[in-house]
Amino acid sequence: MDQSVALISEAKSAVQDPNTPNKQLRLAQAAKAVSQALNQVVNCLPGQIEFDHAIKAIAEASRKLQSGKVSNCTLNDVWNDYEYHCELLMTLGMLIGHEFEMGRLVL
Repeated sequence: MDQSVALISEAKSAVQDPNTPNKQLRLAQAAKAVSQALNQVVNCLPGQIEFDHAIKAIAEASRKLQSGKVSNCTLNDVWNDYEYHCELLMTLGMLIGHEFEMGRLVL
């Protein structure tokens, strides 16, 4: 929240006095701080890394299945990997939903 307040303050300052030295640099730094803070929040969510990994694995398996070109493994292996990661993604979603319902996770 502090980074957001700083960004708003810098934006107001830039509007009120357009001749402020380094206004663009200060705005860019404040915006970057907000972005970094948001990334930290997202990375703290339970299962976020697992979600990201599962989504990437599903996308890769999907590309392989659609292209029909599979190297170093069988089409069945790719399909099994795809199904595994889909199930993992569903399980993680249910766990996060449960934590949210129990009030242990606030979004």
